[in-house]
Amino acid sequence: MDFTRPKHAMETAALLLAFTTFVCAQTSPQDAASFPHGVVIPEVHCAAKPDQSYALYIPSKYSADHLWPVIFAFDPGARGRVPVELLRVAAEKYGFIVAGSNNSRNGPFERSIEAADAMMQDISHRFALDLRRLYTTGFSGGSRVAVMVAQICNGCVAGVFANGAGFPESRAPVEKVSFAYFAAVGDLDFNYYELVELESKLDALGVPNRLRKFSGPHQWAPPEVALEAVEWFELMAMKQGRREKDSAFIAQLAERAAQKVDSLEKSGDLYAVWQEDRKLALEFEGLADASAFARRAAELRDSPAIREGARRERVVIEEQRRAVEPIAAALDALLADSLERSRRRADLVSKITVLRDDVQRNAASEKGKALRRAQSELFAHAFEGAQEKLRTRDFSAAVLLGEIAAELAPESPSPYLLMARAHAQSGKKKETLRALEQALAKGFPRETLAAFLASNPEFAPYQALPEFQGLYKPAR
Repeated sequence: MDFTRPKHAMETAALLLAFTTFVCAQTSPQDAASFPHGVVIPEVHCAAKPDQSYALYIPSKYSADHLWPVIFAFDPGARGRVPVELLRVAAEKYGFIVAGSNNSRNGPFERSIEAADAMMQDISHRFALDLRRLYTTGFSGGSRVAVMVAQICNGCVAGVFANGAGFPESRAPVEKVSFAYFAAVGDLDFNYYELVELESKLDALGVPNRLRKFSGPHQWAPPEVALEAVEWFELMAMKQGRREKDSAFIAQLAERAAQKVDSLEKSGDLYAVWQEDRKLALEFEGLADASAFARRAAELRDSPAIREGARRERVVIEEQRRAVEPIAAALDALLADSLERSRRRADLVSKITVLRDDVQRNAASEKGKALRRAQSELFAHAFEGAQEKLRTRDFSAAVLLGEIAAELAPESPSPYLLMARAHAQSGKKKETLRALEQALAKGFPRETLAAFLASNPEFAPYQALPEFQGLYKPAR
């Protein structure tokens, strides 16, 4: 679910005021010594707002005698520990504090405004920060939050590490961007083409940016990519004068980059060579000898291999769009037409079945990857729509969308858990029990079911019933 522009101008003004205070009036560090260093702390409550908390990593060598860069992280499910764990090795190696909100999540934008404000203010009061090296990161909807924080902050964030999603739709880059942008996306991520196209937009705007692709679905990047992102931010900080230059570090990165490009060249992937060289030439200009990168990029720019590589990339992007559009249209028609719902549902399921069969037939090809991304995109559309219907208490629509999501991801227990919540709030005991049984059959861990039921108050009327307890309590 995308995060869009705040609904009211006063919300933006409030966040701007908070960030201005954060940047301009940092107090003396208070109690950093009371926290363990070199370990991930799952929960730190904000002093001014105890209902807000964040996971935290403090480098083992932290001392208030020096100023330290910081990364603020936003997960779409309010799992602050996940990005902090991901960045822990990079943070220790390069001396970054990392804080991940336990409150920011997909949903109303106001919640993420409050979470970002509380976390950033609290960190600024506890630690000695290098205010020229503040960074944000996020995954999926949290990635859009990370960008929006940087945009509203208007210059106080040096860089954004985006995972699996780009800019908020209402805040697409159309003019100068004040921060460097490192994006990571899996080759099976349904937002893959969004980030590929965003790279071209940022290039045209002259924004320092990187796109790193990895093997995987819609998820946080793997640790080695997170390390690369932090190293890239360090390089950009040196290039922009945000920190002192480190000749040994620059030389090490340049050597590693040259080895990577040589490996790509030996593999015969000249399009990837050209993409890498043109970025490296810009990044190392003024820091190291970048002439080899620039020369090879210029030589390759107009070659048939580059044109063919760009064509192939456009083809797979269009493949995903062509697969998504008719099914998305059929889904919208299903929701809009209550009189013909049965017929439209059958038509939609038929289209989904064809897509799933196409995915299987083309599994080993680039087309297969594009179709899998389309399938994942449609699942996200249906599942997030179901979540929204649940939030607005339209339970029949939530169940309908949950059923469609289950058709799109037959092995996932998530749609059944959502349908169980909808049925429970509708007072439908048998349907609730059946949906929970289906979730277990799809692999939801039986040992965590009790905690799931306890964390959602709509299940309270049912938890004492023997048939529900029988789902997670072994028979005696």
